[in-house]
Amino acid sequence: MPQLYVHQDEFYICCDEAKLPRELCGNFVIGKNGKLVLVETEAAFFLSIGPGTELRRLLLMWPFRIVATPDCKCTSRAAYMDAKGCDWCESEEGMAEIMGFLREAAEERGLPFLDAAGRLLVKRAISNARKAEAKRAKEAQKPPLTT
Repeated sequence: MPQLYVHQDEFYICCDEAKLPRELCGNFVIGKNGKLVLVETEAAFFLSIGPGTELRRLLLMWPFRIVATPDCKCTSRAAYMDAKGCDWCESEEGMAEIMGFLREAAEERGLPFLDAAGRLLVKRAISNARKAEAKRAKEAQKPPLTT
């Protein structure tokens, strides 16, 4: 699996922002080089913003604890949702497509799927993505720190 180096502080801050347990985040760390951590590119989604990324984060948390497997389409579908954006995901067309993704993934894992619960989860992911985007935009407007 492809790998990349990320500054450890940024990686763990992103884990904390996603409300993921440190031990779960630690599973993505392959090695260290000073303050840099070598992580699987799968972990790069911690550094992303978007409704697909946020949906994956929600599914990783309790009570779901659903982790993308190498043979599932989770990563590509999350990236697809991120690229389409919050407005598309919220649209009737987008929501219908995402519900199809979730239903299919649940069936593949032998899990029950409730449309209403899926919609709630997607709406929460969209809300989280908008908040994260606003937060990063606000931080980008701050003047740089001087030493």
